Amino acid sequence: MTLATQLLYFLTNQDTLKGFNEFAYTSDIFKKYFQKEYQNLEKTYLNNVPQKKLVRTNLDNNLFSQITDKNSKYYIPNTRPIFKGNVYILSNYRTGSAAAMLTTLIQDNKIGTIIGTSVGNNPIGATTYTPMELPKTKSKISIATTYIVRPNEKGRIQIPDIWTEFSINDLINGIDPYLISIQKQMSKNASH
Repeated sequence: MTLATQLLYFLTNQDTLKGFNEFAYTSDIFKKYFQKEYQNLEKTYLNNVPQKKLVRTNLDNNLFSQITDKNSKYYIPNTRPIFKGNVYILSNYRTGSAAAMLTTLIQDNKIGTIIGTSVGNNPIGATTYTPMELPKTKSKISIATTYIVRPNEKGRIQIPDIWTEFSINDLINGIDPYLISIQKQMSKNASH
């Protein structure tokens, strides 16, 4: 996701965009597997972290805070080249993980136009792949340990700005409805 955020940083000169609000359920599992994050919560809550509750973990909601921090290994100077032009993002049900989150960030921060279908994962809900082994059975499992809420609360499902998808007729006749949608948008923007 950090690499996706870096890409986004080159698409805009706005430096105060909002990221996802992140929450964690303060369970024993979270405390054991995310020790650094739990220690940060202890600092935030002055060693009185609410237990077995969903608590906010990223109080700084600036999307680019990690990118603009000179001490970060992901740092990019603000003198970066910035793309000048219209941004079009193509999405469909198979757009997942960090790509789906980037699509939502671009839409919610009004950086570009989303063309296609809804993405594969919801922009509000449980996330973060956390593999672990159960202590007694040694069974390997994964649970979601983070809950995210999209920056602009446009709904639990990401809906594109322009709904576009392939029909059977498109596939049979070699028609690309995504390309047609982009061409229409480019023509519309060129006439303004």
